[in-house]
Amino acid sequence: MTTPEPLTPGSLVGWHPEQVTAAVDGEVIVMGLIRGQYVGLDDIGSVLWTLLEQPRTVRQLCDDLGRRYQGDPATMSADVVAFLEDLRALDLIEVLDAAPLSDP
Repeated sequence: MTTPEPLTPGSLVGWHPEQVTAAVDGEVIVMGLIRGQYVGLDDIGSVLWTLLEQPRTVRQLCDDLGRRYQGDPATMSADVVAFLEDLRALDLIEVLDAAPLSDP
């Protein structure tokens, strides 16, 4: 099994087609059908998950969160990438495309 390429700001990500999402007691729960594992998402994780219903680049996700929440942009970016990598490892999201690094 090969290691996937790391996510970049231009990576286009979206929901994996083999997952199920539900709201339970105000929390978003996502279950991956491939692995049979699920995760419960907190407030910010739920916002990111909702944004991913329509594929977006990592940069777009970071920009959107930056408009919603205050924080150090570099820290927010690192946290978003780490969160997305965790979701990808569970087959809850997939990389649909990767734009060049020079993409504005």
